[in-house]
Amino acid sequence: MIRERTIPARRTPGIGRTAFTLVELLVVLVVMLLLVAMTASAVNVGYSRDRVRGAARQIQSYLMGARDLAIYAKAPRGVRFLADPTNPRQVSSMVLVQPTEPWNGRVQILPNDNSLAWNSSTNGLLRVRLNDTNRSPNWIELRDLGLLQVGARIRIPGNDRGTWYVVGSLDLPASMPTSDPQDLILTTAYRQPPPQASPATISETAEIELPPSIVPGKQPVQFSKGAVIDLDRCGVDTGASNIVYQLGTKLPLGWKIPNSATPPTAFRYISTMDVMFSPQGAITGLAASKGIIHLYITEQAAADLGLPAYYDPEIPATWPGTPPSAPFESVPDKNAVSIFTRTGGVIASPIFPADPFRYAERGEVAGR
Repeated sequence: MIRERTIPARRTPGIGRTAFTLVELLVVLVVMLLLVAMTASAVNVGYSRDRVRGAARQIQSYLMGARDLAIYAKAPRGVRFLADPTNPRQVSSMVLVQPTEPWNGRVQILPNDNSLAWNSSTNGLLRVRLNDTNRSPNWIELRDLGLLQVGARIRIPGNDRGTWYVVGSLDLPASMPTSDPQDLILTTAYRQPPPQASPATISETAEIELPPSIVPGKQPVQFSKGAVIDLDRCGVDTGASNIVYQLGTKLPLGWKIPNSATPPTAFRYISTMDVMFSPQGAITGLAASKGIIHLYITEQAAADLGLPAYYDPEIPATWPGTPPSAPFESVPDKNAVSIFTRTGGVIASPIFPADPFRYAERGEVAGR
């Protein structure tokens, strides 16, 4: 009887393995992490650009909608830009507004030193006092409602023969009720001759132009998350070497009022930054003082750092600070919305780094 001899099969290396080595797992993990990081970075940059451009289109559409409402209603309508709660030099929302009836009443004209003595040394008649503090609304109530503030216009006398003056400061009691006088200090001298007798006062009618009020039922509209109007950058960048700015120079003059801060920000922005459209579609009111109003929309993180339009993390000459540093890892996205006050037209355009509003002012197209 012949027995068969069984020869064991030779095992081929790698056949039948059921696990990976630690080195292989680590290599795969590193590759996956790199891919995730690259994808996340690309998504973040794309999302940032979309939200800034989306905010520019949103602002443009909202302004054009207010213009259409003014034409349809045959009455002024407009948009109020609201300061961001965390930074009053930025705007993060807007709301529709309509005209408010002016305040009318009698006032007393006094020298700015609060005396009743007129003499050759009196530097004009600059103080206006409310005659009847018991009437409603009085000036304290208007102030508390946000309707009476520095920069308001007052006409004395309060008719077509009157002259318009600008309120430079409010000399009002902190709250009601009070028997203390309610005074407004004008920025220019009263243009009528002072009384001949001393002591004497001038009693006259007056009309105060109140800012527009929010349209009933309308709520503020927030910009795309993370996008703001950088009010300081609504100006001209005058040079990359010393990073000197002309802050807010492309905004209406009445939107900026002096404060006690040190340069270059020795001013603040008013709380009622309104763009009003007439029934004919043109810009009216305070904003009409500019031929073109330019709004600079950018990422809030870049606005917080005060980055200029020409900032580039690859170019040290554009870095802010002393010593300079590159606080932003990429070039922030930025867009402009430009309002043509004579026609009421509104366009959105990219920012040109060396001349931010060049495309809008010259009618050029980006990339050409």
